[in-house]
Amino acid sequence: MRLDPLYRSSRSFGRRTYDWMLKSPAGLAGLALTVGVGAGTGAVLFRYLIQLFTIFFTGHSDYGGADHEPNPFVPWMGLWFVVVAPVLGGLLYGPLVAYRARLEQGVRLREQRGPG
Repeated sequence: MRLDPLYRSSRSFGRRTYDWMLKSPAGLAGLALTVGVGAGTGAVLFRYLIQLFTIFFTGHSDYGGADHEPNPFVPWMGLWFVVVAPVLGGLLYGPLVAYRARLEQGVRLREQRGPG
């Protein structure tokens, strides 16, 4: 146990802040506002990422409205970029999913066996 006064004062400040946020209407409103702004910002950034990758992979902001023209970034591929882009995505994403699944399986096995 530490008897340092700075340790106790910082701990009490954190506890007071926690109590204020969860037990007062103003604290809950502030917390809800923070979560809402964060979620809204995340949604807008996600939409911009979708537009960015659409332009990157198709060369057009709306590939369906571009009358299925070839990608101007790789004109030598013709329309084959429509097949190659998802294949490349799968080759990048597949190992990540396999690695994550292996990690999750290890966690589940440890939970089933119990401690020790």
